Amino acid sequence: MRRLYPWLSLLMALVVGSGWIPMETALAHAEGAESEPTLLERLRDEARQGFSSRIDLLGFAIAQSPVGSGVNPNNILHIPRLQAEVDVRPDLRLSFRQLVLSAKPRLEWRWRRWADGVRQGDSEADAEVFVQEWLARYRLSDGLFASYGRENLQWGPSALVSPSNPFNRDNGQNNPRLEVPGLDYGRVVWLPGNAWTLSFIANIDRGRQEMLRDFRKTYAMKLDFTGENTYVSLIPSYREDEKPRVGVLGGWTVSDGLLVYTEGRLSDAIDEAAFLVGGSYTLERGPTVVAELFRDGSGCALKPIALCLVPGVGNADAADILLRRHYLLLQYMQRGIGHSLNLIFRWIRNLDDDSNRMIGILEYEPGDRTQLFVIGSLDRGKKDAEFGSLIHYSLMAGVRWTL
Repeated sequence: MRRLYPWLSLLMALVVGSGWIPMETALAHAEGAESEPTLLERLRDEARQGFSSRIDLLGFAIAQSPVGSGVNPNNILHIPRLQAEVDVRPDLRLSFRQLVLSAKPRLEWRWRRWADGVRQGDSEADAEVFVQEWLARYRLSDGLFASYGRENLQWGPSALVSPSNPFNRDNGQNNPRLEVPGLDYGRVVWLPGNAWTLSFIANIDRGRQEMLRDFRKTYAMKLDFTGENTYVSLIPSYREDEKPRVGVLGGWTVSDGLLVYTEGRLSDAIDEAAFLVGGSYTLERGPTVVAELFRDGSGCALKPIALCLVPGVGNADAADILLRRHYLLLQYMQRGIGHSLNLIFRWIRNLDDDSNRMIGILEYEPGDRTQLFVIGSLDRGKKDAEFGSLIHYSLMAGVRWTL
């Protein structure tokens, strides 16, 4: 195209010189011809404008004290006493016309030392490169999207667990610095209006989720309605070789400070239903108090707790996070203390075996790109109880820097 510019200039000069086109019009056409981008240049500019990235560098150390119990005799789970880790976490996204591509590759380097059980006195260092999440989404038409990828798919306001989620009820709130493994999904999402959303979801692979039980494909439909002060979701689902279930969740903003909500799961056996009721209240000075009561009818009632994790005996899985049937959560949270400090305290009580877990999260942000954090967990219960059979305590301290 550039080779034509001298000939174009000569032609324009001849035309203008003959008086057929005014000089001002000719100059305008010449400038437009020189500035008009090619198709390839336009596509390149669109891709450049649609690309975004964020990189978190994370460094932390963990000290913890494993328990020798029926769940972890002689520390067969290889829980280290000390651990140091450095993570590189890029988040990449490209939005190009109807297509959105995203990826979260990860590099993790860790050092561990054992002081208990079969590996007492051992230490090792290793590194792992993997993709935590990735997604390809295409807009078929206005309000209609199709996607496939590996995601941590979460919904609902619950702070403890998400019983309406048929894929993964772990919301990761006990330690927000550790990422919840993603599962592989295919999804179709339709937005027929401002208040309604209809999703068809198929979980076809375990992704990076580790489970004791065999993986089974799960299919669900999710219908969401959002009103002015309320929201409701209905989630019928089916896991291969299991009974169909229906998840439900809803919330009501009673006032500026008060939110009440419920979340649950139903099946044809009423005694297997799971229900969570809760509420949060935000005080005028900023702190938010949360209370939740959870009943899981399909939770394990066997004693000791180790029997719940024996294949063919118990029906629990380590990926379930909570194994028993009845729990109470109280949480205190305040963010932006002095514009730089965040504080969360969680108390979880197992009402079946009277064990307790206390979690404290402290975050300090000295700058826009830096965060210091300390996360502590303390379990109190008998060795055959849920919160008492794995660790006495865990303390994590580190720094996160965002590029």
